[in-house]
Amino acid sequence: DELAAVLDGLVRCLAGDAEVVVERASASPAPRWPAGLVASVPRRYGSSTLHRARRSAPAAEPAPAADPELDHPPGPAEQTEPT
Repeated sequence: DELAAVLDGLVRCLAGDAEVVVERASASPAPRWPAGLVASVPRRYGSSTLHRARRSAPAAEPAPAADPELDHPPGPAEQTEPT
């Protein structure tokens, strides 16, 4: 569907704190939000409904692996760059 294609392309361009609002006829189905957007509760205003979604937080980077010679994960000074 055309709206799904637009939302799919839009999600890649959004800032981290973005909110997307789609107004549709209340008789229409809710939009299919793509990965990266989390739907809020829709609000109905007569014959129109506002569907909102917020940008979901990006996946956190995995923590660095613990060095067997240390008792803790490496801190910034102990991290080494791959060669």
